[in-house]
Amino acid sequence: PAAGGDAHTSPASSPQARQQQLHDGRGADEHGGSLADVQLHFPAEGEKRFRFRGDDECKGPEGQEAGGISRVLRSLRESLGGPDQEQRATAAASESGERELGERGPFEPRHRALAPARGILKGARPPADPAAAPHGPAAAAAPDPRTQRGVARLREYLEGLRKSDAGQLPTVLRVLELMLPNEEVARCALAAVFEFVQDAAHCRQAVAQRGGIRSIVAAMSAHARSISLQTLGCGCLYALSCFRPDNPLKDSHAAIIARAGGIGRLTGAMAAFPACREVQQWGAGALRHLALESGFNRREVSEGGEVQLTMRGVNKRMIAKTGGIELIARALLRFPDDPEVQENGCAALCTLTSHRQDAKVRAARAGCIRAALGALRAFPAEPELAQLACALLRSLALGVPENKAAIVAQGGVRELCQAMARHRGGAEVNAQAVAALCNLASHAPESKHAICRAGGLELAIAALRALPAEVELQQQGCGLLHNLACERALRLQVCAAGGLHVAQEACQSSESALQQLGVLLLRQLQAPTGKAGGAEPEAGAEG
Repeated sequence: PAAGGDAHTSPASSPQARQQQLHDGRGADEHGGSLADVQLHFPAEGEKRFRFRGDDECKGPEGQEAGGISRVLRSLRESLGGPDQEQRATAAASESGERELGERGPFEPRHRALAPARGILKGARPPADPAAAPHGPAAAAAPDPRTQRGVARLREYLEGLRKSDAGQLPTVLRVLELMLPNEEVARCALAAVFEFVQDAAHCRQAVAQRGGIRSIVAAMSAHARSISLQTLGCGCLYALSCFRPDNPLKDSHAAIIARAGGIGRLTGAMAAFPACREVQQWGAGALRHLALESGFNRREVSEGGEVQLTMRGVNKRMIAKTGGIELIARALLRFPDDPEVQENGCAALCTLTSHRQDAKVRAARAGCIRAALGALRAFPAEPELAQLACALLRSLALGVPENKAAIVAQGGVRELCQAMARHRGGAEVNAQAVAALCNLASHAPESKHAICRAGGLELAIAALRALPAEVELQQQGCGLLHNLACERALRLQVCAAGGLHVAQEACQSSESALQQLGVLLLRQLQAPTGKAGGAEPEAGAEG
């Protein structure tokens, strides 16, 4: 200690002495400079990196965290979710209480301030006494001006990013990871990530490699009531799982999303915000791609020798378990005029109802039949949507008699025939529509007559003749004609429409499966018309 100073506080460290030194011009000399060296640095216009005093030497190469942001994150991490935050707040409160005890003396409870002046039932309580404020960690955790300034600077940085600033993606992911408790910063970080991953394949790969998918799911879990944050989270997961040529790592991204709990967050967002069009669009789209399973069971051996077995269909079961079927059906019915919602929803339901009978029943009861028929009526000129809607009806009609009856009762046969008439040159639309009619006609005499009355027989034979190289269409067409010919009242009608020619062409095909169907159809058409039933059991299209 200096001469004349206290044992714990030197004259230079007290505020009064420091102010006097600065006034006299002596304070800056102690640090090796003058007052002219003390300057305030402001960020240049358009610059997106934080600037602090002495920050120039902290600059790193593009793609690395800038020194200014690292300092802000270090300063804010303690005040926004640090692991020992509560202990520090408790210690601060204890220290504050000890100072008050030394200044004011022992604490005296104010019993009279707690008693109402005119009684509990006859008058209001007196205004709260500021001196009787609560004590403890909650009171000590008041908003810190320094924290508020740091949050504001982070928001300014994140909101100033553009798609061309992809080199800042690692910093944005770091901000999202460390600032999850703050809703505003997390939302701004998700908005920046969404801008980067929409059209840039390398950004999607970088997000997956740096653990960004888990941070996205964690942000959605931490702020489940924020509609803007949930919308951005669904958009990010949709872009990361989307199956397109510039996203070759879609399967690995889908696996990470599923393991991180992304399926539950997607269905939770769709359930919480049913009126938000973007949430339903991107949520259904993400579930559509997550439901697609590539290959069979895969056995992977990690570096440590542990074996991981990825089971086929796990994602589909998880989506169905979390209510995804009903949520997608509700989105289809709520937004009948949105082609993206209709396309994503029909595609997701096609995959979810492809094998399990209980899923088909649940989907039909949730209104999927009405939704698929509505999509065919609302978008007659969209071939891809027509294909998906016909495929959904095909899947729902396979092996479920009550679904077949519901499709016929709601006009499904007429809509399928109209789709074939509108898209005569579309192999995919005709293949799915003919397959749906084949499933409807299997073991259902009323459906067979309804198909013939609507012109489905003639439309199917015209499609088979127009597209002879489409193997799937030829197989489904032979199955439909076989099922119709099993009804002896319709056998002559099938032959007159050209069924024998179709059967002969199928028998000469190089595809063994098509050859077998051609033989069955030819044998059925040549059976005596007076024989009840048919010579062969009815065929059903798989789908």
